[in-house]
Amino acid sequence: MIGISVDTLNNYKKLTELVPELQDLQDENSKLRALISNNFGRRKNNPAKDRKALETYVSLRGYKQGEIGRNHFQKDQNGLSEKSTLDEIAKELNILKRNIQRALRIERNLTDSMKELIVYYVLIISCVN
Repeated sequence: MIGISVDTLNNYKKLTELVPELQDLQDENSKLRALISNNFGRRKNNPAKDRKALETYVSLRGYKQGEIGRNHFQKDQNGLSEKSTLDEIAKELNILKRNIQRALRIERNLTDSMKELIVYYVLIISCVN
């Protein structure tokens, strides 16, 4: 799927009944973006989950490169929406643009076994310190 469990989606549906503001979100992409941005960076998430969530968020939010061009809008359920730059996405998630670039590069370019080695290496380093 896209890094969000079925339980999380079910919990979100229950929350929409309790919190009316969540019902105002128009489409599924908006709901997923809200879930990811609210839960991003929690301490109990491991780096692999954070990278997957970040990749999903960037794809849902849309990502534009450069200043002018045809590539600045994407179709969604509400019609056309403007894509965001990595700077805007970093500001929304309160992380550095460079960290987004690193996470996306790892998530898009490495195999699953290489990603597991990265997580293993980070765990060893954190245990040593």
